[in-house]
Amino acid sequence: MNKEDRIDYYRSLTKYSNHEEALQLLKKLATHVRPIMKKRNWRVGTLEEIWPAEGGLLGINKDRGKTICIRLRPHYDERRFYDFDDLIGTMLH
Repeated sequence: MNKEDRIDYYRSLTKYSNHEEALQLLKKLATHVRPIMKKRNWRVGTLEEIWPAEGGLLGINKDRGKTICIRLRPHYDERRFYDFDDLIGTMLH
């Protein structure tokens, strides 16, 4: 972790065969939102992938940013990922 990072830890769901790709996607998201986070002096403890039972739930902010949980995959296909622009929208919501 370097001092420019605004997110301390990343966690993907290791039960899926493409969990390394998911981890890289989380890091890519962080890179894209870093300028906004820096400008607002935001920090996140952990950015993690979730797979909630509720298909419409796309993200959760726990404890004022201590953990940000984001659904990377559509509820109907765990092998695919949402489009990156949609994930950015969820991340910034």
